[in-house]
Parts: sequence; C-alpha cells; structure tokens
Amino acid sequence: MKRLFTRGMPSGLLIAFYLLISILPLVLIALVIVPQRLFQDELASYFGIMGLAWLLLSFLLSGRFRSISGRIGIDRTMRAHQIMAIGLGLIILLHPYLYTLPVNQPIPWDTTGQHSLNLDTPSFITGMIAWILLPVLVITAIFRDQLPCRYETWRLLHGISAVIIAAAAVHHALSAGRYSGHISLTVFWLGLTGVSTLTLIRSYVAMPLLQSRRPYQVTAVEPVATRTWHVTIEPAQASNFTFEAGQFVWLKFGGSPFTLTEHPFSISSSPSDLPKLRFTIKESGDFTGQIGKIINGSRAFIDGPHGHFVLGDQQHRGIVFIAGGVGIAPIISIITELAHQNYSLPVKLVYGNRIKSQITFQDELEKAAKKLELNLNYVLSEPPPDWKAATGFIDSELIAATIDKQQPEEWLYFLCGPPAMLQSAVKTLKSAGIPSRQIVYEQFSYL
Repeated sequence: MKRLFTRGMPSGLLIAFYLLISILPLVLIALVIVPQRLFQDELASYFGIMGLAWLLLSFLLSGRFRSISGRIGIDRTMRAHQIMAIGLGLIILLHPYLYTLPVNQPIPWDTTGQHSLNLDTPSFITGMIAWILLPVLVITAIFRDQLPCRYETWRLLHGISAVIIAAAAVHHALSAGRYSGHISLTVFWLGLTGVSTLTLIRSYVAMPLLQSRRPYQVTAVEPVATRTWHVTIEPAQASNFTFEAGQFVWLKFGGSPFTLTEHPFSISSSPSDLPKLRFTIKESGDFTGQIGKIINGSRAFIDGPHGHFVLGDQQHRGIVFIAGGVGIAPIISIITELAHQNYSLPVKLVYGNRIKSQITFQDELEKAAKKLELNLNYVLSEPPPDWKAATGFIDSELIAATIDKQQPEEWLYFLCGPPAMLQSAVKTLKSAGIPSRQIVYEQFSYL
C-alpha cells in the first residue's frame, strides 16, 4: 500500500522547533541591557517568559494541523500538549513566589525595574487572572472525565478560559514585564499572539465555513452488534476527499458545522469504497448513546483525515493486528484494502470481545480471508457453551503464541482497543524484542 499522507514534521524536528521557540525569548533578553538582579528574581522572570511562550504555543499544538502531526500522529501531538500544559501550570505557579523584590507602584527613578516589580493595578489584576485560572484549566482538563458536565460544555469552557488566560498573560507581560517592554520581545509576543489568534480563527471559523461547502449526508444507520452501529455517510456533491486505510476524522451531525459536538471516529470502510464513508460506533457515552437515533438524510460534516494508524512503506515480512471491541474499526479498513490490493504477505488478526454478539465484521473478515493469507483468532472472555475458539483475554500468553517465532521483529504490529489492552500488548511485544518502530497504535483522548 502506497502511503498518501507523508507530510508532517518528524518528531525530532517538532521537539527542536518547540525548544527553539521556548528559549528564543530568553535569547532576546540578552539584547536588553539593564542591571542584573538577584538570580532568584531573574529566574522568576525567566519562568514567566517561558510559561507565556508555552501558553501561546499550546494553541498551535492543539490546532489539528496535519503539517505538524501527520507523521507522528495527532494522539502523540495532543499528549505533548497535555504534558506541556502540566509543566506550564507548574512554572506559572512558581513564577511569583520566586521574586524577592517588593510589589510596588512604578518608582520614577527605578526605570530598569531593579528594585521593585513595578506592578500597577491593571497589570497586577491581569497577572492574577492568569495565575489563578491556569491551574484550574489544567486540573479540569486532567480530570475532565470525572466532571459533572457534558464534554461539549467542558470544551467550550476550556477554550474560553484559555483565551482569557492568554489575553491576560500577554497584557501582564507587556505592561509589567521588565524585559517584555523591549522592542524585540514585544514583537515576539505580538507575533506569537497573532499565530495563536489565527489558529483559533482557522479552527472555529475557517474550517466550519469550509465544511459548510462540503456537507455529507447520512445514508444508513444500521445495528451490527450489541450496542454497536454502522453509520454511513456520502458527500452531498462531488468530493475529492481521500484517506489512508486506518485513519480517522472528527465527525459532526446536524444542521450546522459550527457546533462543538464533534468526536473522533475511525473510518471502518476502505479507500476503495469512496466516496462512501462508514463508521462503526459503540454506544458508550452521552453522544454515542444516541447514535442509533440519527435519521437518514441528516447532514454530517468531517474534519480530516487524521492519524498515523496506517500501513506505510516500511519493509516487513507480515502484519499482526490486535483488536479489542470496537477497536476493530480501523483494522477492518486496512484488511479490506489489503484484500483489494491483493496483498501477498501473511496477516494475523487477534480479535477480542466479551460476548459473541459483540463480534463485528465476521463476514467481511472471512471474505478477506479468501483473498489474503489471513489467520483469524477470535477471543471471548465470556464464551457460550458451544464456543470452540480462544477464551479469556488478549494477554501476554496469547500474543506470544501469535507472533512469528523466527523473525518477529521484522513484522508490523497494529494495536487498537481499550487502554489497558494497549498497554499490556505493547509491553508484551517490547519484551519479545519488537522495536517500537514496528508497533503502531493510537489512543483516542483529545482536547
């Protein structure tokens, strides 16, 4: 299978880019010739400056840019966003406590801010707003699944709070910062603020406007397994949308593309099925619990494709797929496309569910097995009395029995399923000597 979406920054380059932007303001400080203060006071300023840089960069990192996440995967990009947010919260919390200087109104003869922090009332207020709201933003993001509100409500409040914090922090830096008033840093902050603003405009205005010109229509909503549905959509007009088997999109249903009610779903159809797109969705929350009530003819909008859960051009001797529950969705897309392209290398699938009625795509898998060298291994943790296949869970013993005994490190391994299964499977594969570059998986947990 030829890889279509090769654009995107390599992980090393992305890390280098963010490190460069993070330390650039500190380099610009060297251009500001002022008397040095105590190291602790200078460190406090550095923390504030780096924190503001990270805060403004977070808008770019969470903007779903394929040019950024195309190679490393948007799940890893969002994980980096979450880790940066925790680090950002810590250094911003420490920032004011490190100062030894008194908080005074500007002193006329202390023009360089050597003897006081020179905080006037507006800059003090905006600094406190950012300092108080930022930890709240980070904590509510970490524990959002435990909050007594819908995801869409949290997302709206999260976005509004982030904008307020950024605006307050920029004002505080420009009005009270000892160094930020220098032309070089002022230009830097305004430029980074401009990039953040454009990212917001792109995400919440430009993209929905583009989606409104490329609407889709729901053509089928079908129950296929216990609490699991196929939802099929087709473009309302000619479309040049394409994707790579295994990728996903953010999907919206309803009359307006400006709604915040959107969720990531893997495409379970294959590229050869275009222009139709099929999604296999399990009822598991507020939004998915209503998925069976979607009416044929309803409008739908997509943002994508995204994801690196794809078979690229890496050399290999075969493929092992490990799926748990609805995690089979992106895997069936890949297997179907492999069959369509007459893939000649061996393929193995370990597919786990709790009960038999949860098994999805059995007919499609058996059809693909007629064209591929495909070994199917169904696993049930609660099997019926007449069940003759594997029982239990997808554990290290089952995975060890599946992998090739001769050269397992030359196979590719695709994993999709519940987080606990993913963690266990990755650990087992790595302990068997499989290098990380041969293991492909994604975790659907995004801001």
